[in-house]
Amino acid sequence: MAGAGRAILIDCCPASCEAAQQSAVALGFSDRVEVRQERVDSTWAVPSDASIVLTNPPFGHQTFRADRVILDALTKAPDSVQSCHVLHARNARHVYGMFRDAGCWQAARILNDVPLTLPKRLVHHRSNSMQTYVHCWRMVRKPED
Repeated sequence: MAGAGRAILIDCCPASCEAAQQSAVALGFSDRVEVRQERVDSTWAVPSDASIVLTNPPFGHQTFRADRVILDALTKAPDSVQSCHVLHARNARHVYGMFRDAGCWQAARILNDVPLTLPKRLVHHRSNSMQTYVHCWRMVRKPED
């Protein structure tokens, strides 16, 4: 868990939550991991006691702009959040801009064109697995003047 005292994992999919809970148990982290099944909507906010956020928001291929709710909440995260790590489709140009425009974040793409193989889980997938390419972003708070 990269030194974190505890982690909150949030997903709207029951199967994903079950897999996350099973993984936490198998890895010996069940006492430090809370799995929440909830849908992130415009009323959602980053937990106030978070210090780091890691996210793989929906890329918006199935539902246009599906990632905006999560990214918007991250740009407004409480001051306790010192960094956000975002995995997103490589063609997403808005991630950097949203954090930059929030005024309190410095953004850097730390990994470019990373291949990611996804299992066939959704009806629109045409094969048993698909490969896509992602960028990994690291946003950190700007130092106060």
